[in-house]
Amino acid sequence: MESSTKRIDTEYQFNIVVIQMMMYLSKVFETFDCVILKAPEDKGWFTSDNPVTIDKQGNFGYLIPQEAEIYFPLSKVYCLFMFSEDSEIKTNTLQKLKKNKINLIDDVTHKSICDKITWNDNRYVVFFRDIPMTSFEEI
Repeated sequence: MESSTKRIDTEYQFNIVVIQMMMYLSKVFETFDCVILKAPEDKGWFTSDNPVTIDKQGNFGYLIPQEAEIYFPLSKVYCLFMFSEDSEIKTNTLQKLKKNKINLIDDVTHKSICDKITWNDNRYVVFFRDIPMTSFEEI
């Protein structure tokens, strides 16, 4: 018996997988709550070539587990935090902030989130302000 994927032209197989993943992720994200975090006045959000940080809380059995906490810098001022109310892990104080609203956070919380975001970077980190060029000389 012929496999169902062999009945579909190879050039369309990838598109079908992408559409299925998109549908799966949209269903998962429908169950998540959103909190907008505003950086302290003199701070900003770092971003990178891998800007979305997904803290899976040690649950690696799913692409996006119910316990996941997601951080996504939207601009130098705002960062999206997503979480599921149904998560059994409720230790993150950000979960208590106003949902679907802008919430100003303190310096300690900002640093903690920035540490997660910069740890997640793949190659390039983008800072919220200009950084002078640095050259390295051989010793």
